[in-house]
Order: sequence, then structure tokens, then C-alpha cells
Amino acid sequence: MNEKNSEYLDKILALVLWMKDNDGEDDVAIFPGTLVQENTSLVLKCHDENHPEIREEWLSGITKVPDDLKETLFGCSFQLSLTVRDREVESDPLVAFGLR
Repeated sequence: MNEKNSEYLDKILALVLWMKDNDGEDDVAIFPGTLVQENTSLVLKCHDENHPEIREEWLSGITKVPDDLKETLFGCSFQLSLTVRDREVESDPLVAFGLR
């Protein structure tokens, strides 16, 4: 993690996952957690047992949560919005959420 991105460490982050449901409609899931460094990896420590790795290349997508979205995003300071496609690879960090 470079110095620029270190501002997100130990901050509350909303991981916002966008996907299509079986009818092709947009669906969204929000996972709040704390972005922490564990050894050489960054992980999102959630309230449950799922602690997915947050890849270095995703960090540029982290943005500050606007005040009007804070309640929707569980009071998080930052958000990372990702589009989820079919999950097939077991080594994918988002598999920790049970996404397939």
C-alpha cells in the first residue's frame, strides 16, 4: 500500500457490490467493515466471519461517502463500489462472501 492509500487504513469502509439478479435487474449488497493490514494483505474486517482481501488495484476506486449517503452506507466514511460478475475462481477475494 502506498502512502496515498494509507489514509484508508483503520477507517470504516462500505464495500458496495453491484450485480444483476436472475431477471437482469440491478441488485446491490453493502458490507461495512474496517480496512486493516494483515501481514502483506489488506482485508475488510466485517462484523461476521467474512474478511475478504481488498486488492491493491481496487484502492483507486475508494471514495469519500457523501453526507446524503452516510445513513444508507451504515455511517461509513469511505466506499468501494465494485461490479460482481459470475464468480468461478476459488482464489478470488470476494468468494469469502459466498459469491459465485
